[in-house]
Amino acid sequence: MYTGSNTPNTFGTTQTVEVIARTWATQGTEKNSVNHTERQLDTWLTSQGDDFLRRITAMELHSRYSACTNCTDVLIGLRRKLPSAVLVFHWRDLYVPKDDSPSRRRQVSQTAAAYLSELEKVGWRLTGRRS
Repeated sequence: MYTGSNTPNTFGTTQTVEVIARTWATQGTEKNSVNHTERQLDTWLTSQGDDFLRRITAMELHSRYSACTNCTDVLIGLRRKLPSAVLVFHWRDLYVPKDDSPSRRRQVSQTAAAYLSELEKVGWRLTGRRS
C-alpha cells in the first residue's frame, strides 16, 4: 500500500507511483457482499479522494474467484470512477456458491457469462476460467 503523501506533484516532472492494495473477503454471504474483496477495494479507493482517483492510470486485480453478481456491479462502478484507466481482472476459479446454498441464491450470486460480458463492455480486461 502506498504510504506517501496524497498531495499533487508540484515539481513539474513526471511522477509514477505504484500502489499495491491488498484486500480480501472478511465476511459476507452470497446475498450480502459488503465485505467482499471488490467492495473493500472500492471503499478504500473512494476514501482516497478524487485527486487520487484521477491519477490512476491502470489497475490490476488478482483474485481466487471471479466476481459474484453484486461485485460485478461494484467493478462496473469502478470503471465509472476510473474512466481512462486500464483495468484488468484476473481470477483463478469461477465463482459458484457451495452446493448447500439455496438454489435461488446460487443462481443470483454465481458468476454468469452475461455479467462477464458487461464488464468487458465497459472496458475491463478479463482473464480467468469461464467454466
